Amino acid sequence: MKFDQHWEPNTDNPTKQIFFDGLPSKVDPRALLYYFLPGDYKNRTQTGYVAYFTNPKAPQVEKLWAKDDQNKTALATVDATYCWNGLTAGYSSDEKATTNGLVSGSDLGGYGYIGTYPSLADEYRNSKNKRFFFGPWETYFLLAEAAERGWNVGTTAEAAYYAGIKASFEYNGIEDLYDAYIASEDYNRVGTSVKWSHTTEPTATSMTFKNGYTGAEETVTYEYPKAANTLYAKVAQTPALNDHLTKIITQLYIANTPYLPQENWSNHRRLGLPFWEIPTSTMSITDMKDWTKDSYKSAQSISLFVQRFKYPSSLSSSDAAGYEKAVSFLKGGVDSNLTPLWWAIGGH
Repeated sequence: MKFDQHWEPNTDNPTKQIFFDGLPSKVDPRALLYYFLPGDYKNRTQTGYVAYFTNPKAPQVEKLWAKDDQNKTALATVDATYCWNGLTAGYSSDEKATTNGLVSGSDLGGYGYIGTYPSLADEYRNSKNKRFFFGPWETYFLLAEAAERGWNVGTTAEAAYYAGIKASFEYNGIEDLYDAYIASEDYNRVGTSVKWSHTTEPTATSMTFKNGYTGAEETVTYEYPKAANTLYAKVAQTPALNDHLTKIITQLYIANTPYLPQENWSNHRRLGLPFWEIPTSTMSITDMKDWTKDSYKSAQSISLFVQRFKYPSSLSSSDAAGYEKAVSFLKGGVDSNLTPLWWAIGGH
């Protein structure tokens, strides 16, 4: 369902302005293990945010109202129960978000995105499960990347790649789905498939959607990201959305979810993989001065993605000399969220 009055268009996210009123027909099988769906009470039995998902006022139902309408007259009412969606980067601080009950909450007593988007399963948030800091799949994917770069690591990139996926499936107890999964030539939403030998680049395709306000069925040309405009294009010899290295890092990203977000962030900073969209807004990140509402129309830049955390103020106040010395080692001597580290894109 498309809601062009309540989602911003200023992003290179291919699914911008779209709300999925259900589950995708095909989804990575690990997704429904990592996250539980809005309204899926039986699989939300622990503590934490449980109240947001068992509220008798049905927080999964939210209104989209007109801008500057103090009475909050609904232009549409959306039931997010059992739906699969995510917030575009930067959207929760965007001005259109204030009229979107799916983000900000509405007068129905809902909780906005907390109750209307998939949430991390309790096995990963509130349980006593052991956390991992380096899964066996990561070794395989690192070997795959090294072999793909021509290093002699005692295995082929393809063999290590598949071994990494298998290790992740075994950890999650879904080994029976492995064979079908690795044979898939279906593209994900940003144009990457699983099968190693399938390196055909995606092309625009026609899809149908419903106008969220009228219910009328319409047709749209679904455009995958432009490979030459991605951050990965800055490090790849040939920009691509479905080459071997993209597959490797995409699978590493999925396997490392949800315990290792910083590991995934590091891979993105050094390779631009997997594809991350340009934020729709940067209101909360004052350093990001290069961002404009038209940034998405051109190639991605490291100045549009946070590169590091600033040093804590406690360091500069307790050890000014040490702080200045540390800053001097940064590129350009600038203690900014956007200063790339030496090993990252733009840090050399």
